[in-house]
Parts: sequence; C-alpha cells; structure tokens
Amino acid sequence: MGAGASVESGPKSIETMTTEEIADLVSEIGSSYEKYSSIIIASEIDGSYLVSMVEKIDEVLDEIGITSKVHRSKISKLILTAYAKSQSSEEEEEVVEEVEEEEVVEEAEEEGEGVDDDIDLDEREVELKNKAEIEDLVTTDPRTLMTNIFKIQGIKLDPTDVDPAVAKIVQAVGHADECDGEETYDCFINYRVASEANTAMTLYLELKTQGINAFLDKKCLKDGEDWKQGFLRGLRNSRHFVALISSDALSQVRNFEVDHSHDNVLIEYQAALKIKGIIKKANYFVPVHVGKVTNNTLTKFVDFNPNLYSPCIGPVEE
Repeated sequence: MGAGASVESGPKSIETMTTEEIADLVSEIGSSYEKYSSIIIASEIDGSYLVSMVEKIDEVLDEIGITSKVHRSKISKLILTAYAKSQSSEEEEEVVEEVEEEEVVEEAEEEGEGVDDDIDLDEREVELKNKAEIEDLVTTDPRTLMTNIFKIQGIKLDPTDVDPAVAKIVQAVGHADECDGEETYDCFINYRVASEANTAMTLYLELKTQGINAFLDKKCLKDGEDWKQGFLRGLRNSRHFVALISSDALSQVRNFEVDHSHDNVLIEYQAALKIKGIIKKANYFVPVHVGKVTNNTLTKFVDFNPNLYSPCIGPVEE
C-alpha cells in the first residue's frame, strides 16, 4: 500500500496522489483489481489528471483498457468518493473561523467572561448563524454540494398526496413560539421554480395549517426588498432548511457546461450547509425527495442510489 493512498487513512487530497498511489488505491479494492496497477502506471494516470477528468472517469478507464463494466463502476465510485471527500475537506476549512469563534464563546462561558449564563440553545444558534458569512454566489462545486446533501436521510414526497411527507416534516421541524412568520421562521422552503413551484406552495399552505411558520419567497419577501437578500435573510432567520429535490430540479445541476455561480437553488444549498456545519444541529437540513407524476403514475425519486456513486448527478444512462 502506497503511503497516504487510502481514502480513509489520512487527509491527503486525491489531486496530489502519484500514479503509484492511485494504482495502490485501486488495488486495495480486491485481488482481482491488482492487475490494473501496471495499466494505471503505464498510462501515467495520477491524481491531478483524474481530477481534471472527473466528469469522464468511466470513459478514461475504458480508454486505458479496463473493459469490465463492474470493475469500472467500482473504480469510478472509489475515485469519485475520494474526490468528493477532498472537496468536502476544502469546504470544512472555509468554516474553520466560524467554528473557532464558537469555541471562543464556549471558553468564555467556562471562564465566566461576557456570556449570559441564561442564554438558551436557540439564542446560541442565532448568535452563531449571524457570524456565518453567507455568500450570494456559488463558490463550491455543485457535485460536492449534492454529495453532502445526499449524505442526509431524506423524506419522500408524492406531489399528489403530500400529507405523509408533511407529517414527517412537522415532526422534524416542530414549532417554536418565538417564530412569528414575519421576521423569524420555523423552516425555509428551498425549491426550483421551474419544477417545484406548485409543490412548494402546497407544502407552505399545509405546514401553515399545522402551525408551522415557513419561509416561502412568494409569500414572505417584503415590499421593496432586494429579492436575493430577502431569501438569504429568510434562510438565516429560519430554524430549519427544507429542500425540495427532484430529478427535474437536478437536470440543471447536471449540465456541466453552464456557469452555476448564480444558481439560486445552489446558493441556498451552500448557505444552508455552511450554517449546518456551524450550529451543529443534525436535523437542521431536511431534504425532501420529490417524485414525478406523469399520466397519474408516480415515479419515485431515484437519483440517489446508495449502491452506486452518490449522488447520481451526472447524465443518467438509459
């Protein structure tokens, strides 16, 4: 085993791995994969090349002579997982300052300096959220965002019968008396307008009947308020983040030829994941996997397959 080649053994980024380390990484899958070491080395496949070709890993493996689809699938999963972890590490570094600020508050508590002994958890969350620098541009790779989101257990939603999903969302979110639905909210509803506008409105109204004050841009943006700053305000002032995710919503994310920096859905994902990392609340981010109804037939959301590379945000093969 090459030094630092294992995905689990240390923080080394796949981008810095040599051809020998990539060969060792693949060989560790099993004895039947050891034969590919010489192919990888002869083809000079190092980490930086794999990262540059991350969208076409399967094609690269096929071109260098790995003909087994099963083997290519397992090697692709290994490489993409390593890539996602290296990207996640970079994302975690971005919130180090915020986490360090949290630690300073905790140390001050222990020393009795400048901290109210009666401060409660919700107040602490607000304090930590306010320290988070929320960006209005997407600066994280969309695949990294989706990988992190699909690590979180989601709720399935049938657009023709939202009641079961609403019940689970209510259980996850709950209601806080201090959330007035004007300045503060129990949850923020994230959705892609082109595909989930109707579902988002239905969900908003159903949650309202259950006493849950949700932020929905169409209902909660203030007159004269800049719309982008408005939804970021709502996101920051919400106790939970509820994301409606569907196959149609992901179609735009799968297009690697476009500039995603102004994608509002991804901006919200990025902000919510950053806040989740700062406040350390396990159920802050609530993914809702929305099925698709065609001719009265429901197709459940299947873009997340735990037996394959997660998430399946590349073009889906027929």
